[in-house]
Amino acid sequence: MRLNRFLARAGVASRRKSDSIIKSGRVTVNGEKVEELGLVVDEETDFITLNGTHVSIPSTFTYLVLNKPVEVLSAVSDDRGRRTVLDLIDNPAGIHPVGRLDYDTSGVLLLTNDGELTYELTHPSFGVERVYTVQLNAPFQKDHLDKIRRGVIIDDRRANVINVEWKGGNEVKLLLAEGRNREVRRIFEQIGYGVEMLHRDSFAGISDKGLPPGEFRDLTAKEVESLKGLD
Repeated sequence: MRLNRFLARAGVASRRKSDSIIKSGRVTVNGEKVEELGLVVDEETDFITLNGTHVSIPSTFTYLVLNKPVEVLSAVSDDRGRRTVLDLIDNPAGIHPVGRLDYDTSGVLLLTNDGELTYELTHPSFGVERVYTVQLNAPFQKDHLDKIRRGVIIDDRRANVINVEWKGGNEVKLLLAEGRNREVRRIFEQIGYGVEMLHRDSFAGISDKGLPPGEFRDLTAKEVESLKGLD
């Protein structure tokens, strides 16, 4: 397999970021520094290091779903000492969040050591669906449904809203097929609302049903199979 795919499967980074790592000269294969892209490696026989540390593809993979509380970072560590999602996991070694939820957003967050699956679930080209419950700072106006459906422009690009549903009062359900930075909040800011509460109900069909805030569980074999079949 190509070296960037190997690094992704090992959980180092996405394929695109792995390309940058390779070009920086931080990777060696059998003792030789590699900087060119496209090198094919044998995961069974080649000895690959990153910054001098041996890198390998895990023999077994872990797949978890966490109901992330607010004021917890979707990160492996934080240089400011804030609590991260790994602080909530019993045995966090080697796993990482699949994408991210903002510090002030709660809900479904997947964690795994499967770098290849992480890439497929987070790359925009795969269009993985996310469902959010939004509570606004004012009652929602029904005529704004069409405005959202037509597409709100964020950073010169239309937000990829699949469906929007007004639940009454100040509550709205939103289905998106990508996860741009603070996208949900920015959609509503564009039409004059502030977001008071944002919760991700599901990601790629995986929900937090039955999980209290801060709790996690292993994905079932059927759920893992469904995730791997998304491509």
